[in-house]
Order: sequence, then structure tokens, then C-alpha cells
Amino acid sequence: MIVYRISDSSQGQQTPQQPGQHCTVKLIKRMSGQYWRMARRERSLLNIGAVIRHDLRLTSDQCGEAVNHLLSLRRAAQAIHEFYSSLDPEAMRELAPWGVLTKLGYLDDQTTELLLMLDALAPISMEPSYARVQLQLAVRHLYPHMLISFDEVCSQLKALVEKAQEVRG
Repeated sequence: MIVYRISDSSQGQQTPQQPGQHCTVKLIKRMSGQYWRMARRERSLLNIGAVIRHDLRLTSDQCGEAVNHLLSLRRAAQAIHEFYSSLDPEAMRELAPWGVLTKLGYLDDQTTELLLMLDALAPISMEPSYARVQLQLAVRHLYPHMLISFDEVCSQLKALVEKAQEVRG
């Protein structure tokens, strides 16, 4: 049986594999790396959430720092989505990553919305205005939902690694 595998060094080349051996050690390590790529952002996201929740006013520096972390999260979510989307068809059937792909898209949407709000909030963060209050309330409302999506994505990524280990095992 000939299977097309996507790898870092040889995209599109044919590599013979045994049936049921699509979850190789290399693939499992890459999947684990994708999980940790997302999971290591948890502490900074929780700290940003605490600042958003407890501070009456967000400064432009706080908005800028939150934007940097959210951009990093968004890039990671997009890269992980691309990784799982590019798996070979047999690995896709064995792993069935459809739920995590959907959640990653949803997390990307929420992160983008927060980025837009924080970018709009930064220049007016110290002005006593109705727009600042509304933007800050919108950020306070959406941020916990984004954290829930983040937790769900992390747990689904971890479950996919465990599933791949079981298939391999």
C-alpha cells in the first residue's frame, strides 16, 4: 500500500507504510509539540484575564501587551489548524480531528474579535468616554468565552495525542 505523507522534509513524496501504522512516533511527537505549543500560553492568558476582570481601566500598555499575547495565540491556532488539516487521509480517518479543527476555527474567530476590540481600545483607554466603557465591557464579556474555547482546544489536542498513542500502541 502506498500512502502520501506530509512531512517537513519531503512533501508529496511516496513512502510505503504498513496498514495501521499511520500514527508513527514522529507524528505523535509532532502532535505532542502542537499540544504544548498551545498549552504553554495558559498562564499568560489567565494573567491577562485577571487584569481585564479586576482593573477599572485598561491602559494602552496593557492593551498592547494583551494584543501581543493574543496575536501569538492566534498564530499558534492557525498553525495547529494547518498541521491537522494537512495530515494524510489514513491518519485523518484514524484520528478524526474534526472537533479540534472546528474549535480551532472558533478560537481564531474569538481571538480576532478580541484583537480588534483591544486595538480600538488602546488609543482611547485613558479618555473618559462612552466608547471606551463600551469597548472595555465588550472585552470583559468576550474574554472568558475565549478562555473556555482555549481550554476546550487544549483538552481536545491532548486527547488526540492520547488517541494516536493508543492507535500506535
